[in-house]
Amino acid sequence: MKDYNSFVPEVLFRLYSLRPVVIDDGCSRSSDERHHVTNSGVTHSTSPHPGILTAYAVIETQRAFYVLQPFICYTVSDLVTFSPSKLKEDTCNTRLFILFEVLQAIKHLHSLGISIYDLSLKMIAIDDQLWARVIPSTAAIVGNFVAGAAADDCSGGAPSLLENGQSGTPLFNRFQPSDFSSVVQKWVYHEISNFDYLMYLNGLAGRSINDPNHYPVLPWVIDFSSPCGNYRDLTRTKYRLNKGDEQLDLTYDVSNPESIMRGAGQTPFHVSDFLSDITYYVYNARRMSKEILCKFVRPRWVPNHYPISLQRLYDWTPDECIPEFFTDPEIFVSIHDDLPDLELPPWAKSAEEFVRVHREILESDEVSNDLHHWIDLTFGYKLSGSAAVISKNICLQLVDHHKQLLNHGVVQLFNSPHPPRHQQSSLLSRDGHRSVLEQRNSAPSVGTALPRSFFNPLAELDQLEALYEFSVRATNALPRARKQKQGNKRGRLQALVARDMQTIGCLIVELFMPKIWALNQPDSSLRKRYEHARRICQAHFNELPLCIRHCVVFLLNLGEAWNPGEEIKDGLGEVFRYPSVGLDGLPPPNIDVLLHPSFGLISFPPYFDSLYTCLRRVKSLSAEGCSPSDVRSGAENQKVSLMTNLLTRISYKMGLDGLSLVIPHILELLNDHTTSVQCAWSLFYPVAQSLGPSASAQYLLQPLVNLFDNEDTTVKYLKIYHRSFVNQLIVRFGLDVFLNNFSTLLIEAVSGYKNFDSAGIGCHAEAFVNDVDAREVTDQADDPAVESIHYFAEDLNGEADKFLQDDVFDGDLAERDGPEEDVISIESGGHLSRDILSPALDSERKASANFDSLSVGSDNVAMAGSVVDEAGDGDVHDSGNDSDGIFISVTPQKVNLSSGASLVGADSGDYNVGNVAAETIKWLTHRLGPVLTTKHISRNLLRMLTLCYIGEEQLSSLNVHGLFPSTTNKYIVGDKQSRLLLECLSFIATLYGEHIIQLQYLQHVKELVPTFSKNFTTKSEAGLIGCLVIVLNIIPYMSDALLVDILKEILFAGVLLPLMDIISSDQLSFPSGSLARRVACYRMIDVLCIISLRIGFEGTRQLMTLPIQKFFEGFSRVHDGKMALTDVEASKSPCSASRQRKEEQVVDAERDQDREALHEVRFNLGSNQFTVDVAATRHKRQSSLGALKQHSLSPSTLANNGAEDPVSNSGAGSRDRICKELRETFTPDMAHSAYIPICKLAGGIHIEQHLSNDDLIRQLCSLYDQSLMGQQVQVPQQVPDLERGSLHATSIADSSAYTGSTLRTPALLAGDANFEDSLIVEGNKIRIRRDSHLEGDQGHSRTSILFSGTESAVLRNPDMKADTRRHLRGNWLAYWEHEVGLNDRVRDFNLKQISLQSFHGHTNAIRCLHVLDNENSFISASKDRTVKLWSLRNYGDGSEKSRVGCQWTYSRHKKAVFSIVFLDSIRLVASCDGSIHIWDPFMGMAVKQINTGKSYTVSVMSALPAPSSTILTASTDSVLRFIDARCGRFSHQFRTSVVPPGVIKGTAVSPDGRTVAVGFSTGLVSTLDLRTGYLLSTWKAHEAEIIEMKSFDSRRFVTSALDQTMSIWRYEDSKPSSSVKGLTEPAHWFSFYKDTVVAGGASSKIFVGSCLESTAEVSCTKLKSDILRGNLSALAILPLNRLLMIGSDHGDIRLLA
Repeated sequence: MKDYNSFVPEVLFRLYSLRPVVIDDGCSRSSDERHHVTNSGVTHSTSPHPGILTAYAVIETQRAFYVLQPFICYTVSDLVTFSPSKLKEDTCNTRLFILFEVLQAIKHLHSLGISIYDLSLKMIAIDDQLWARVIPSTAAIVGNFVAGAAADDCSGGAPSLLENGQSGTPLFNRFQPSDFSSVVQKWVYHEISNFDYLMYLNGLAGRSINDPNHYPVLPWVIDFSSPCGNYRDLTRTKYRLNKGDEQLDLTYDVSNPESIMRGAGQTPFHVSDFLSDITYYVYNARRMSKEILCKFVRPRWVPNHYPISLQRLYDWTPDECIPEFFTDPEIFVSIHDDLPDLELPPWAKSAEEFVRVHREILESDEVSNDLHHWIDLTFGYKLSGSAAVISKNICLQLVDHHKQLLNHGVVQLFNSPHPPRHQQSSLLSRDGHRSVLEQRNSAPSVGTALPRSFFNPLAELDQLEALYEFSVRATNALPRARKQKQGNKRGRLQALVARDMQTIGCLIVELFMPKIWALNQPDSSLRKRYEHARRICQAHFNELPLCIRHCVVFLLNLGEAWNPGEEIKDGLGEVFRYPSVGLDGLPPPNIDVLLHPSFGLISFPPYFDSLYTCLRRVKSLSAEGCSPSDVRSGAENQKVSLMTNLLTRISYKMGLDGLSLVIPHILELLNDHTTSVQCAWSLFYPVAQSLGPSASAQYLLQPLVNLFDNEDTTVKYLKIYHRSFVNQLIVRFGLDVFLNNFSTLLIEAVSGYKNFDSAGIGCHAEAFVNDVDAREVTDQADDPAVESIHYFAEDLNGEADKFLQDDVFDGDLAERDGPEEDVISIESGGHLSRDILSPALDSERKASANFDSLSVGSDNVAMAGSVVDEAGDGDVHDSGNDSDGIFISVTPQKVNLSSGASLVGADSGDYNVGNVAAETIKWLTHRLGPVLTTKHISRNLLRMLTLCYIGEEQLSSLNVHGLFPSTTNKYIVGDKQSRLLLECLSFIATLYGEHIIQLQYLQHVKELVPTFSKNFTTKSEAGLIGCLVIVLNIIPYMSDALLVDILKEILFAGVLLPLMDIISSDQLSFPSGSLARRVACYRMIDVLCIISLRIGFEGTRQLMTLPIQKFFEGFSRVHDGKMALTDVEASKSPCSASRQRKEEQVVDAERDQDREALHEVRFNLGSNQFTVDVAATRHKRQSSLGALKQHSLSPSTLANNGAEDPVSNSGAGSRDRICKELRETFTPDMAHSAYIPICKLAGGIHIEQHLSNDDLIRQLCSLYDQSLMGQQVQVPQQVPDLERGSLHATSIADSSAYTGSTLRTPALLAGDANFEDSLIVEGNKIRIRRDSHLEGDQGHSRTSILFSGTESAVLRNPDMKADTRRHLRGNWLAYWEHEVGLNDRVRDFNLKQISLQSFHGHTNAIRCLHVLDNENSFISASKDRTVKLWSLRNYGDGSEKSRVGCQWTYSRHKKAVFSIVFLDSIRLVASCDGSIHIWDPFMGMAVKQINTGKSYTVSVMSALPAPSSTILTASTDSVLRFIDARCGRFSHQFRTSVVPPGVIKGTAVSPDGRTVAVGFSTGLVSTLDLRTGYLLSTWKAHEAEIIEMKSFDSRRFVTSALDQTMSIWRYEDSKPSSSVKGLTEPAHWFSFYKDTVVAGGASSKIFVGSCLESTAEVSCTKLKSDILRGNLSALAILPLNRLLMIGSDHGDIRLLA
């Protein structure tokens, strides 16, 4: 026996796969042993078992061994004591799985030869995921040494790596041939190793390590075919495995015409040799000299002729292995420069590790159990006779009758079967070899088949008989009797096993009955623990769960009497000894007996095996997930793959109890940033499908909200913002939960706040999304977690509408959603893509002279601290402005939208999260309908728009073009962030019409403007800019009638004029200073210009004069007052009243002259630009005014006004700041940017007449022109035409040279008369003639100059008229206006009898209506034997003409259909006409038809709530029968009453799926527990027949009867909760809206009342005859849209508000 210091390191190595690090040389150990241990260092042989608490290191000192382990936060004892609710007291599933984990860890310890000794709950660590890890105690390690069994086993089962391997002394020399019988016996009973025994047999056969021709052979034990290798088949020779049976038959069957041995004198054979001399030299090629190799292998040295790796070597050779591959690492090291070392298998880090592991595999149970077969083939009876023929092992040397002398060859040692090695029980085997490949290949299969080493009472006798028979035949002698110490060893093993089993019995009682066990002392001995457990079980046996009772009785031997004072002699601490044949004929307990399901000792669910195997591998990956990020990421992704495969295979078996065990691990992956996206993408759907909506929201909602709320995104996040994943969220959470939790987060993503850094990956983002869409079909076709996808190819009118084609198959039905022909995002190949946006043209001017260059985020755009700097500062860069012209530009971008062009063009930047989220918002908008879109989408889009302009960073200039129509072309960072928001708003406007603009967009702006004057904050200035951006971008989407209607009262009076007051106010200071003011001014200029373009030349003169005057007043406030001049300069100012009168006289005189000649704003036809004729202006003014003094704002004066001047209120710092802001805002640059386009649009003479400070503005423009004098700009290339739907035009090229061509020409003004003639002034209103055609080309030439695109693309979006079927009008508009104006907290259901939609298709009475959760699809059943699928969309105006046809019809019923249910978990529909039809509404195909037969006709049908896929049916026999819709078979049945209570008329299943209420024709109601079938109660609920009943919530249900009563009952106590009073007739149909019940009677009356207030009376409404033709026959509620759907006995269906 080895000493203690040798034994402990071996045990620690088996436990933790770590060799001790010796830090003290004073250890009392031999030098050889120290060398063996310390040379290994801290190395891992295999991955530690996840069920055992790991160790960081093992340190050996002179006095002790130190094991460094992680800190333990919680133990199972803490769990059952302090957190019992985590164990789910209503089920034993969690405790059972913890027990299962512990037993698996104990099994591993037993396989390592380590006892658990006094294991308690305090010695089992547990984490938040309830993963248990056993903490081996010191007593277990010391106890194994005291028992003595482990040390003996180590000496025989785990020899040293190089034991005698390099000494040159044959290992068989330790035994003599005469000892053959005893050696066989020792090998059989594991007293010597496999290696020693095989070397002994080689010695008996004459093989020597000194003879290459007759070298010892050992079997190849693994085939190296996989990274970890597989066990080789030892029942066949390597020659047979390599050559194949077919080739061996050709060499043996000489009668075969194809045989190569057919010639005369040929000897048939199978095997030529087991190890040839050539093979020996090839094996040792790395250690042999080239001369020897050229002599015996190949005459010419070619290194490539020798196998490069061990795998290649194994595949090449037909011969067996040699001992060096088990003993000598040097065999892999090459001594040749041109021949590399022999490559190792992937799992071996070094040659030493390979040799050690290879040797361990040779000693493993798998090899030992089959090694006798290989011995028979190589040395035994299968070398001759029929056994050799059967085994295809006829050896040539034994049958060729050679006569030459040989000194080597095959030797047959014996003629009888060799006895197998004794199969030790896996318990405490102490060799640990099974785990070598067990952990490398895969986790062991638990409880699937009886192990070969399992209990067999005759095993010992069979072993003994085989050994005796072999010994007698081989040596003619009986084997010697075994020494008594072997029996003692076996007895010690059995004692250790018995002690562990008794410990497990106490552990089970402690785990399942912690409250009673708590009375025991925490550190009691096993005997005291056993006494306490025995007393508990005897006193509280019925409180033990049924699943463990049998096991506890068996382990604690409760069926036998026990004497507490009796001690076991020579025992190892066990309390008692188990009988050889125990309870029910079972063998003595061991870990295999406990885990194997055949014995049924513990009722583990069948999925525990697969679940534990998966979680064990996940935990192993967690232990291996080291520091390198890429390695860790790979391990984390493997975790997700493992969990996905597990749920795909067994999620349907697990149920909620099983999933509760998996969910903590899934949540861990969801909360880890490296796996969160992949986990959500792969696991959400199968988990949510198995959990159901309620449990899914409980477990998964918050982690997914956190995932969407994360701003640290990567390219992977494109997946979760893609519509396919969003669709899964809607389906599995429900639309209401989705809108309340995710809609805002999606909109935040649209604004760009969730975009990732696209550097280096942006170019692949679009391809990434393409891949998502491509796999959306391929993955879902085979993945049961995501069902197949289908869309109908036609819309309601049979047209191929790009969005409406899938009207019914979205939302709830759209979890099968696949790639649709969606122009907004789908190319012809079915992949999501974005049109490659055309980059800015080379000739496009970048930004104004004042744009500094900065790098912003991932956009890589030029930015500056302000939109424009003060005039004259810095150089001028490509501004498009020269000394004689102004640059007015809207850059065209190619935008491809499915319906309605965007308000803004797309950026040519990288595809990012915002782009995907925007497309998802559009997809979602189309499905929600106008009300939900307005409440949850467009409202939040408008709010988010303000956030895009908060802060100076968002107001920084941006060197881009064409984000939206602009004459100033001054864009900022916020404009880019708002681009996709405006694009989504434009999509909503084109989808639902201009009333969205008028009643929501403009109303939002109008309500926001008054708040700015109260408390002007950073958010206020952002809101101000946002309001102007909204107005600017919605103008093209307004019709002329709407624009004229709202122009004065809303746009001017409500928005623009108040905003102008704020912009030019000297009382308000902008938080961002002049930066924000200047941005607001530029946006105001853009708004004024685009309105002027829309209303035309004369319209501008009539309607825009006041806003223009108001805007230019700001310049006078700055430059005519004390803000611009000092007190002295102000006193000398010539701006007196007499001067003004003289100037007015001059102006009046000039009006009579030719206006063309007097217009100083000129347009250069050659350069397509505007200029101010400075010289002409100055000359005319000076000649006209005569001796008038020079104006104070002349160039010479303005040149001296650069410094800040004190204001009258110089004492206030805020006043100084405001003055500075105004001076920096109303600059010559600003005047130039506004004056030129406005003169063009309204006419210079008109502006001169009505602008009081026209002279000031002209001089400011002159200053700006002079500052740009001498600048050269290139003429841009020709700009291509705009795509349909774009709002952008190219800039007007500018040139330094210009002609005298005036602005106003007959060509430019053509068409102005159209608008002027179309306007009719009525009081203070302006309207348009009905016969006018303003949507034509009026003003086209002017638009083409200011905006180098067509008018339809810039001023009037043609998509507003492209498809108007869903535009709000008529009743739909009235309903929408009402709902938008209501507070979200309103809980009343108010029926106004507004008909919104008519659905015609049925020819007989409607019997049932079922609205899907998404509220955009519904199913109807009729007496005409059909079931129809309909789309809910706002088409038409709600009149009778607005009829909608069905999407699809199921017509396989033979009788009237009276009931339909939708199975949410499996997404199938079940309809009933007496027999049940199950069909798929998405694929349009029948799945199963269940014919119940004549004896059982279904009269009532309902569905159990998700995640169940069960259909509940009832008939006249008062029995509830349950049908599993997945297989279409009856599963079980419950009887509803002891005595016949009548015919079942209705059922109500609680939303939690635990209780069902059954109503009868006699008025009785019964409640049953759906889990057990137990009848809870029966009572008289009504005096008449019950006609309808539904569940209100998890605690209450509602019944109605023919006695005109409706009552609310509680499930738990069968007592009435309240009643609905005031019914004037029986309520045949009812449904719920929040706390309100909406019921319908046969006489077409609708009753609305409260379910919670007993005193509340119901309101009654009689349906109008024009709304309902015939009588009411069905009813359903759309709670999110607050709509009522009714069906009539004439087959009509109406949607009412």
